[in-house]
Amino acid sequence: MLSVTLIEDDDAHAELFVLHLNKIEGLSFDITCFKTGSEAIKAIGSKRPDLLFVDYKLAGETGVDVITQLRSQGVNVPIIAITSNKDTYIAAEITRAGADDYLDKRDLSSENLVALLDRMLAIGQQRQQSDQDNRECAERLSTLTDREQDVLDQIMDGKTNKEIAADLHRSIKTIKVHRGRIMDKMQANTPAELAKFVLAGRGWRAASA
Repeated sequence: MLSVTLIEDDDAHAELFVLHLNKIEGLSFDITCFKTGSEAIKAIGSKRPDLLFVDYKLAGETGVDVITQLRSQGVNVPIIAITSNKDTYIAAEITRAGADDYLDKRDLSSENLVALLDRMLAIGQQRQQSDQDNRECAERLSTLTDREQDVLDQIMDGKTNKEIAADLHRSIKTIKVHRGRIMDKMQANTPAELAKFVLAGRGWRAASA
């Protein structure tokens, strides 16, 4: 069952959207509807849906504001903005805010929703895998000792073993041992791979803080 959140302040439009979703054969949905962005944002903070649909025009706020706030809070589920017309400016605005796609209400149908869902679910799966990979990198980082963290910081600054040894007042041999242990713990085969894993892990930590 797919979890779908809809933010729509017009009851008639919300009912029509739900009707078209439920007409899709082979899929079942757990649909939650909100009339305001603030209500949805509060709920999504504790339970993330698989897909999120946001009306472009909401009473007292815009869908762009809601999308921007969700993305700033680290919500990375696929977001689709629902618009009343196709417009280049609107498309650019919602894309900048962080929407993955947009749907014109005039094109709302079960057939169009199927194609859209296929694309968005693929994006969602890719992000989940990426998030899992980054989380694992962060977990590997946490296994490093304080001294290894010090050496890693120097490595990330592009310093050689000789320079690191001088800065940390250790022998080059000791630094080489630390570097080897860091590579093993981070499961990196090359310096470039190490840098990639470290940045991914630190980025995940920052986003989760």
